[in-house]
Amino acid sequence: PGAAVRLSRLRPELSDIPKATLDDALVRLRRAPDVSLIPEENQKTLTAEDHAAAVVVGNQQNHLLEIEL
Repeated sequence: PGAAVRLSRLRPELSDIPKATLDDALVRLRRAPDVSLIPEENQKTLTAEDHAAAVVVGNQQNHLLEIEL
């Protein structure tokens, strides 16, 4: 609870949802006051899976989802 989750770990759990549909839902969800999509600060730690799982908002790739409780 309260920790950021890599989207590369979340997507396999929701693999029955098309990527574009899930991306749209995550972008809408981030509008909630307690939800954030966050870019990974240390870009060197990102894997190919992290890049593929990222949600682009504007021109920024976001790799983490955080929901505050």
